[in-house]
Amino acid sequence: MLARKEPARYSYGSSGNGTFSHLLMEMLKKSQNVQITHVPYKGVAPALTDVIGGNLDIMISTIPACLQFVKGGQLKALAVPSLQRAPALPNVPLANEAVPGLVGELWVAMYAPKGVPAEHVEQMRKAVAGVQAMPEMEAFFAAQGATAMKAGPAELATITKDEIARWAPVIRDSGMKID
Repeated sequence: MLARKEPARYSYGSSGNGTFSHLLMEMLKKSQNVQITHVPYKGVAPALTDVIGGNLDIMISTIPACLQFVKGGQLKALAVPSLQRAPALPNVPLANEAVPGLVGELWVAMYAPKGVPAEHVEQMRKAVAGVQAMPEMEAFFAAQGATAMKAGPAELATITKDEIARWAPVIRDSGMKID
């Protein structure tokens, strides 16, 4: 890894302090024992602009945000940090193949306040599942390089607990602070 040969020469951008891209790069830095300077941005677009313009060396981005630039040749996709290859980037290797353990998948979930009646939660789950199953939504997700997770409340509670346990040491060890 070049960053080992020239410590602190390289920089990476993120869409802000404490964001997913920041977390994954801190995980990479720790696992590879390298120093890469973090440059936080206020969103993914300005960070991507600086990578494309050569002002940053690297960044981790969501596939939807960078896909057009990869397809257009302005960016080179190096790896995907998920457990499976991305359908939108089938020839891009998994990060875990080069750096064991470098896995992190960005996900979005719906939460409700504690005490919401179970029947209301079930109504919402069914409504969301219905939208996810629509062919046009499946096509939309596929075009964005995303997939719809179909977890119910119990699975979501487990995923949330597991993710907190996974990322807490990365945050603590890096000294990361949110703006």
